[in-house]
Amino acid sequence: MSPREAIDLAPPVEKAFLVAVDTGDDPGWTAEDSVTELAALAEAMRDRKIELDVQLRRASALRMSHDEEAAAELARRVRARAAEQGDPATELRATLELGQALLRSSLGESFGGAAIEVDLDGAEEAYRRAIELAEQLRDDRSLAAALREIGTIDFARGRAWFSGEVLSGRANELLALLAMGTSIEDLMSIADAGGIMPPKSTWFEPKLRDAMFCHMI
Repeated sequence: MSPREAIDLAPPVEKAFLVAVDTGDDPGWTAEDSVTELAALAEAMRDRKIELDVQLRRASALRMSHDEEAAAELARRVRARAAEQGDPATELRATLELGQALLRSSLGESFGGAAIEVDLDGAEEAYRRAIELAEQLRDDRSLAAALREIGTIDFARGRAWFSGEVLSGRANELLALLAMGTSIEDLMSIADAGGIMPPKSTWFEPKLRDAMFCHMI
């Protein structure tokens, strides 16, 4: 059997992906041409899985060209269709693509964008759904990526809150409290009431020595 015959006997899906990754020898051949060819093949074969894959590639290309709104809209459509078809793997990919478009940042590259420039609520919903799908599929890589992005969203919200406190003037009281520190009397009264002090608010100098028993000061 010749190599030509082997290629002709390959499944249509494999042929489609071969076209998608083959840039050819022509100087003018580009990755965009490959995606166009793949879309034509998917339409000709009526293969829904390849069609959704092509749309996700286009969404990614739109996002990389900074057209995040169009990318998000396309990712939403793919996500909905994948869910209808019972394809959790494609739904997961579309959901991750949607989250990246709404945060305007690729996976692993965001450090919490400005809340006024990104859709934190939409991105959080997307990434939390991605976590559910990744756990269902046992996809540890996608799970770790989604969890990391949830952390950046929480960080962005905290930064937005503190910026609001500064702009309103309420941050001065907080800063004064931090600078003044916590007294022993306040600490003991909160402890006796069963309360919990905020993080880093119980730093004292000089610190008490560690021991199995402590004497009353």
